[in-house]
Amino acid sequence: MSNRPLSRQMGLAPFASASVVRVALLLLIIFSFARVIWRLDANNLWWDESLSLQRAESDLGTLLRNEIVLFDGREQLPTTDQHPFGFFLLLGLLVRLIGTDEFVLRFPAVMGTTLLVPVMWAVARYGVRWSILPEQTPFLAAALAAFSPFFLYYGQEARMYTLLPVLALVTTYLLLRWREALRAVERRRFLIGYAITTLVFLVTHYFSVLLLPVHALLFFQSLYRRHRRLAWGIAVGLLLLGLLLGVAASWIILSQPLSGRNFQPITLGILAPDLLNAYSLGLSVNIAQVWWLDLVFGAIALVGAVWTVRRWTTIRAGGWIWSAGILGPILLLLAINQVQPAYMNARHLALISGLYLMLLAAGVALVWRWFKPAGGLLLTILLAGMIYSSVNYYTMPLYGKDDFAGLGSYLRRELTPGDVLVLNPPEMLRLYRYYLPVDLIEDAQQQGVQVAWLGAPLFDVEQTSAALDQLRADHQRVWVVTSGMVPWGDPLRTVRSWMEASAFQIRDVNYFSSQSFLELDLYLAEYPAMPSLPQDAIPVEADFDGKIEVLGYRIEQPLTTSSVIPIRLYWRAMQPLDTQYKYLLYLAFTDADGSPQRLPATEREPYDGYLPTNQWPAGEVWVEYSDVFMSPEVYGTVDSATLKLVLQIYEEDTLAPLPVLTTAYGEIGSEGDRIIFDFPVPAPDLQ
Repeated sequence: MSNRPLSRQMGLAPFASASVVRVALLLLIIFSFARVIWRLDANNLWWDESLSLQRAESDLGTLLRNEIVLFDGREQLPTTDQHPFGFFLLLGLLVRLIGTDEFVLRFPAVMGTTLLVPVMWAVARYGVRWSILPEQTPFLAAALAAFSPFFLYYGQEARMYTLLPVLALVTTYLLLRWREALRAVERRRFLIGYAITTLVFLVTHYFSVLLLPVHALLFFQSLYRRHRRLAWGIAVGLLLLGLLLGVAASWIILSQPLSGRNFQPITLGILAPDLLNAYSLGLSVNIAQVWWLDLVFGAIALVGAVWTVRRWTTIRAGGWIWSAGILGPILLLLAINQVQPAYMNARHLALISGLYLMLLAAGVALVWRWFKPAGGLLLTILLAGMIYSSVNYYTMPLYGKDDFAGLGSYLRRELTPGDVLVLNPPEMLRLYRYYLPVDLIEDAQQQGVQVAWLGAPLFDVEQTSAALDQLRADHQRVWVVTSGMVPWGDPLRTVRSWMEASAFQIRDVNYFSSQSFLELDLYLAEYPAMPSLPQDAIPVEADFDGKIEVLGYRIEQPLTTSSVIPIRLYWRAMQPLDTQYKYLLYLAFTDADGSPQRLPATEREPYDGYLPTNQWPAGEVWVEYSDVFMSPEVYGTVDSATLKLVLQIYEEDTLAPLPVLTTAYGEIGSEGDRIIFDFPVPAPDLQ
């Protein structure tokens, strides 16, 4: 065991003081924390993160059973999660103490990324003390962990993946300290610590059992000479425990219908590049472009691995455990794959990532010892690659998350009484509820407002058509949100097919999605043609250049003060039209100083181009579901006596407005190309 000063064990200059060493480590910890916490809540949650929230919000019994109850608005479907309960207990405590903001939900992952830096340093120091690792390894390992793009990516995700390498290293470290301890009290303390952290490890991710055979071998090596029976007993006991937990986990996951379909068969040729790229340059690079650099990372780590077993004394000191901790789980996973595919991507094997970075640091340290300029150049190349990947993560939309918040803001503004919101697929309800106005709809329903929501397709697919048909009959407009984030939710697009066959589409909006799609479609429950002006409409009879006649309009109540004010326009073509027209609809008023003011306008082609004016049969009456917007700040501050509704129609190609020839109601604007009506401000249904 080495008695070298801390500065040499840390890998800094031989004459550096212990205080300088600790400051350097502290700066790396602060850097790691600051890097991962910056813009932590900039991206929306994605589906897996919403499942973390749903589990964290569950009652204790449901959480411990690993149960996730899916809900489509009518029926509940109990399912079993693919992860044990440990992480979600921690998250549940934070949720109940602080709340459910993205920042709070992702903070445990932040702490995993941050804690990895000192843990790497501590484990590497053990390797230096026993001459397993080069002297510079601790500082280099801490630095690589602090710059790792993999831990940046998953450090900003409300999942357990950054905690896995920390727990894997801590359990291994405590076991190594147990085997080197000389006093019985120290050995007992480290063994108790190992038992506790291993328990936490096992309930955090099912793949943690893949490390138990490595620990069993370490126990066996440490005890065999002195206590052969105990060595065999502990080793076999750990192996049986791992086997039992693995079988139990497989049964829990695979016993439910259609389970395991997100796992794909793998080979070493698939697995090795995936892991090497993920733990070297992370997920925010194009592997085809950086594969050469991945190979550099891998070659340097291989050099470090060979060094840890370079002679019998380092093997006896435990140097083999660095390589075994990587190869063991990989080989076991490949063996399991022969029976049942169990792999999705590198995040599930994150437990080996810390050991990989430590071998990478050891390889760099060896080059540094051989020729310092070469070591410095190599470290610069590796860090430059990591920084490149991290910059990609922060700046490239490809590595962002779907814009559910933007979709939710749009719906909160656009929803009106008489609307229904269909959420496809219903498996994503917790994510939809987090960002979309599902709670608002439920509150409105309790106050008697005719709004509703439904997840579709229903879990009972035979009832989907009947449910959609009933909703269409009970409501005027149907909003359909469709996400491709869960590819098995509605792969045949049955909801869209049904709506296109049974309703009339008037709007479609696409929102950012990095890996799939996120769509919002609006349908009218009925075809927007009618024989005459309804009795509840205000007659206008405005003639726009003998081409389009605005027969009337109707103002309706908004849902909230933050929602649009619905306005129905009734019009018809006075002759066959060969031109496409658009319209401008806005509110104008006079402020307290007597100055004219104008609120933002609604400007669109009728039915958003799904039924353009050059397709209107002459004489047919059409109803356009339009709206204007008055912000909450304007409500109650505008003199309603001065508030006016203004309508203008113009040619889409030339932007030339149509002159208003006559009108039976309202007044014609001074320019002669718009009509102006009184506008009593309607009170919203929800105050």
